[in-house]
Amino acid sequence: MLVACAGPLAFIPVTPLLASALSSHSGDYETKKRVIELQSRSDWLGMELLALSQLKVNPSAEDGLILLGYSRLQLGRYAEALEPLALVTAIHPEEIDGWNLLGEAQRLSGRHEQALRTLMHAMTIDPSSPVSPFIMGEAYRDQGMLTRALPAYRHAVELEPGMALAWYGLGITLKRTGQKEEAAKVMQTLQKLDAGLATQLAREN
Repeated sequence: MLVACAGPLAFIPVTPLLASALSSHSGDYETKKRVIELQSRSDWLGMELLALSQLKVNPSAEDGLILLGYSRLQLGRYAEALEPLALVTAIHPEEIDGWNLLGEAQRLSGRHEQALRTLMHAMTIDPSSPVSPFIMGEAYRDQGMLTRALPAYRHAVELEPGMALAWYGLGITLKRTGQKEEAAKVMQTLQKLDAGLATQLAREN
């Protein structure tokens, strides 16, 4: 599985949080089966080829654009994911998955200010999506803006208490800002959700 952060946190699989986009953007029944098969094998190149075949028939197909952007994120070709995902948001501005994926592609390609603007807009489209504030927290933490990352992570776990990656982001940010008591409470919650992430958080200074 391709991971979606660089540097010391490179083990964290951020992009799979957006896998829900595939369930509603994979066309007819046979295409859905094919997408599930490709994802189960982590065959992101195969998914990219499937998306391109869909876009040959209809260059503005929402499903094809979402699949193309998602597969390129998983392949680590972040800059190449930007074009189809920007097109999704232009053609289908109400589509929250497109905005979240675009924000993630912008973040991973180093366009942090653009990512934050995209994610802020995403939160106006669907305030109930925990993915938008989570990625926002990641973007702030990428830039060392920890005091801004904290409320973003907190908002994400309020919206989705079971999101282990958001708890991890919150915990590591609390540790790095010297809030060890609250970080310990986060550790207890994370231990119940994902013991592996809890162990990794415990190792962080």
